[in-house]
Amino acid sequence: MVNVIIAEAFTTTFWKWLIMDVLGFIQNYGWRVIFLTVAIKLILAPIDFFNRKKSLDNSKIMKKMQPELDKLSKQYANNPAELQKKRSVLYKKYGYGMFSSCIAMLVPLIVFITLISGYTGTSKVLNTKFYNDLKAVYNQNIEYYSKDITQTKIDEVNLENEQWFDYQVSLLGDTKDKTDQEIVEMLQEELGFVGIQKGDNVFTLENVQTPATKRHYDHVVKYIAQSNVYEEYEVRAKDSFLWIKNIWRADTWNNPIHSQSEFYALTGIKENAEVDYNDVMGIIQYKYKGQWNGLLILVILSIGLNVLNTWMSMRQQKANADPTQQSAMGSMKIMMFIMPVMIGYFALSQTSAFTLYMAVNSAMTLLINLISSGILKLMERKEQDAESPYARRIIK
Repeated sequence: MVNVIIAEAFTTTFWKWLIMDVLGFIQNYGWRVIFLTVAIKLILAPIDFFNRKKSLDNSKIMKKMQPELDKLSKQYANNPAELQKKRSVLYKKYGYGMFSSCIAMLVPLIVFITLISGYTGTSKVLNTKFYNDLKAVYNQNIEYYSKDITQTKIDEVNLENEQWFDYQVSLLGDTKDKTDQEIVEMLQEELGFVGIQKGDNVFTLENVQTPATKRHYDHVVKYIAQSNVYEEYEVRAKDSFLWIKNIWRADTWNNPIHSQSEFYALTGIKENAEVDYNDVMGIIQYKYKGQWNGLLILVILSIGLNVLNTWMSMRQQKANADPTQQSAMGSMKIMMFIMPVMIGYFALSQTSAFTLYMAVNSAMTLLINLISSGILKLMERKEQDAESPYARRIIK
């Protein structure tokens, strides 16, 4: 158990190192994911090709062995244990590899499983980093306007008061039939203090010393801080990719911005009584309210390409006509129904970065499959051309 935990921690750190450091020369994380996925598939391509070649060779060997296998089946029909031993000897004699595909299946599976934790770990690190950067911007603005208040700072806050007022009104909901005075009263009740005024000449050095005006002033300062946080997010902290607004959220109907509970659960950060997550992210949450993070395109691509790859593999195995692969064919038929459900679950629950990996991985698998099949057919044709005319007639 301890070894498993250590191995998981190592692989998670390894993938984070690759994504965040090694591929740091690529600015957009979406393109980093694509680059990494293509690189992994190209590295594993020889293993995949070996597996396909071995499978084709096994099919040819099986055709040669079949008469002897049938003979053994009749001879040892009442002795299954001895039959299995004789078959094993025969397989070894002809060089038939029953487990040749295990490595080719195991390695991609290990990569897939470890990448789940790798992308989750990367998401945790980056979300924590970006939030801390945004919180620093928020705190800097609060501190700047709250300490050593000068006329210059008063003038800057006055210029933002009108926008703050409109923003607060928008949070109230429908105020179409309300008078200005009724709206002010609604705001005062909502915010818990009186003396709210609309305009760009509300605050002075004298009146900000009074409790009511100071509270009004602090709220406008908070609005300025949140607005600057939003600008910082759009310029530096936002990780979008094509139609996806936040690559560290699923390509679904979910909001691009984590809720407070989601963020704390993901990052493990404990709630701060002095600087609340919603205080820092208030304007960002407002701007992205009601928006979908994605359009489910990656989800559909991941599922569709997986089904296509499974179908092609079934066709190839059927074409090879290896009797020992009949059970594998049955398993693949089952997997053709199970895998889309699993892929769909991961696509809906994991980050868009991981779903992008699944989609690109499936596309690369399809491409490598087509190229490998073409190469193997060409190799087989050359082998046939090298044989005697009599041998070719026998093969036909």
